[in-house]
Amino acid sequence: MEDIRPVILVVDDDASIRRSLARLFRSLGLESRSFASAGELLASQRPEPPVCLLLDLHLPDMNGLDLLQGLQETGGTLPVVVITARAEGDVRERALRAGAVGFLAKPFDDVDLLAEIRRALEQGGD
Repeated sequence: MEDIRPVILVVDDDASIRRSLARLFRSLGLESRSFASAGELLASQRPEPPVCLLLDLHLPDMNGLDLLQGLQETGGTLPVVVITARAEGDVRERALRAGAVGFLAKPFDDVDLLAEIRRALEQGGD
């Protein structure tokens, strides 16, 4: 039987975040694909599940919450973990109401990130 590994999609406009997450995932034997904007993600061909999306809320072309809601409205079953440097107010609750299965404020710990990804993959996409 073939070993199916998850693919982690990262949408963040900060190139250093994308690079560091790609290194982390590569060191763990996980595949990842990075996008600098919502438009790049939407224009891409998404891999077959299992997939998890790490989504920054503040993107140059679209608010991450709007992207998340759009993905949910089109019947997407992609499990999403929101990552943001600006976690003020009720943004966590809004992200979870919009369909995110996890939420992390930057800077976050690698252990916490991996736990959220694991939980998202277990909950979503079926």
